[in-house]
Amino acid sequence: LLFELMPKRLQLLKEAVPGLTRVAVMYRAENANADRVLKSLAEPARILRITIIPVGVRDAGELEPAFEQFARQKAGGILPLPVLG
Repeated sequence: LLFELMPKRLQLLKEAVPGLTRVAVMYRAENANADRVLKSLAEPARILRITIIPVGVRDAGELEPAFEQFARQKAGGILPLPVLG
């Protein structure tokens, strides 16, 4: 159920930050459901005119480089995927 709510979370983020155009989606690299969730965000992101920046991380050591990537790509928000997989 959490994964089905991701498009709504994206919409709420856009409502909270109206000028938002780029959103980083951070997920656990080993998460088998990540591709499905990213695909479920494609259409809502298009409608909201948001570019999705997907970044998978394996461990805490990859968090800092992930946030540096978000900054380089000018992400205006971060949407973490729930850790279930």
